[in-house]
Amino acid sequence: MLSTTSKIRIHFTNVTGIGAVQLVSDLIPAIETADSVNLTDLYLPPAGILSQYTPKNGQTKVTRYKRWLPNGVSRLLECTLLGNFFSGSTTLLVLGDVPIRCKCPQIVLVHTPNLCVSNMLLFLRCEIKFLVSSWIFKFNSDRVSMFIVQTEVMRAKLQAKYS
Repeated sequence: MLSTTSKIRIHFTNVTGIGAVQLVSDLIPAIETADSVNLTDLYLPPAGILSQYTPKNGQTKVTRYKRWLPNGVSRLLECTLLGNFFSGSTTLLVLGDVPIRCKCPQIVLVHTPNLCVSNMLLFLRCEIKFLVSSWIFKFNSDRVSMFIVQTEVMRAKLQAKYS
C-alpha cells in the first residue's frame, strides 16, 4: 500500500475570537498528528493564545505575523498587496474567512455570517469592516481552490452573493 503525504501551510494571523481560537487550538494538533499531512508552515497571529503555539514537529516553520499598522489596514494589505508573501506551491489553508491574493492552491474556512449579508445592508449598518471584507472576498475568490463552510445555508448564501 502506497502512502501519500500532502504538504500544507496554515494561515491564521487574524484568528482572535473565542470560538475561532478554540477551533484552531483543536484543529492544528489534529492536522499535525494526521499521517497523511506534512505541516510545513504556520502563520500565527502577533498576540494572544495562538501566537504562542509551538508545533509538535520541529521541522514546521513558524512565522508570527507582526502588524505595524492598525489591524484593519494591516489585514487589508495582507490579503491584497502583500498577499504574494504567502505564494508558493504548497497548499495554504486560510482560517480567517477572507482569501489572500497569492499564487498557490488555497483552501479558505469561512465562518463569518456577515460575509453573506448584502453589501447595501452592510453599508446602511455602517459595518465598514465587513463591507471591505466582502469586497476583498469577491476580489480574491478566483484564487481559491476550495471553500469550507459550516452549514448548507451559509453555502447557499455565499453562492448567491458571490456567484
